Amino acid sequence: METESSVYQQTYQKYLHDLEAIDLARACQTLDLEYRDGKAHITFVGRQYMVSPRGVADSRGKQPNLGICVALSRYLLMCPPFPPKDGDWTTFRDIKGAGPLTVFWANEVEKALAQAFAGRPRDLKKAGEALDAVKPDQDYSYDVEFQVMALSRMPMLVLFNDGDEDFAPKSTVLFRQSAGTYLDPESLAILGVAVAQSLVRE
Repeated sequence: METESSVYQQTYQKYLHDLEAIDLARACQTLDLEYRDGKAHITFVGRQYMVSPRGVADSRGKQPNLGICVALSRYLLMCPPFPPKDGDWTTFRDIKGAGPLTVFWANEVEKALAQAFAGRPRDLKKAGEALDAVKPDQDYSYDVEFQVMALSRMPMLVLFNDGDEDFAPKSTVLFRQSAGTYLDPESLAILGVAVAQSLVRE
């Protein structure tokens, strides 16, 4: 049986081949990315990456983990002809095709955040600020609530309520309805894990 790493490696190599067939400069224009020296310059959860048919590299010229390589390549390959309307906020499980990954999302993104910041709502707020988080478009009556720009044109809404004697801490992470236009569910899951891990790391 193939390991997850080998599957990602095969997918990554296929995506690099597919990138040769698209107009990378046009995709960058649609996605509001910088295109320079034949590469798409992408800010992904606060970090800089360069993507081209030759590969994905971080600001030091090193290849990031394969999950990030796959997600960023897919982001360019799925680029729509023009940016769709953002739509309302939506849960991961409501994105078309996300069903098989909903348990993974609950455990690795939302529960991971709730457990990491239980009793520490101020630390979560500071971690969001480190990722240039902004106030959401309205008040959602949570202890902590902010938006982070995970990728260009792809904001994510992080909501957190700390626990008490009756209720456990709870975190909810939402996408805009347009998210499924930009990325497939597996790549969106990679995005969510990257945001959660970045917040915990900060």
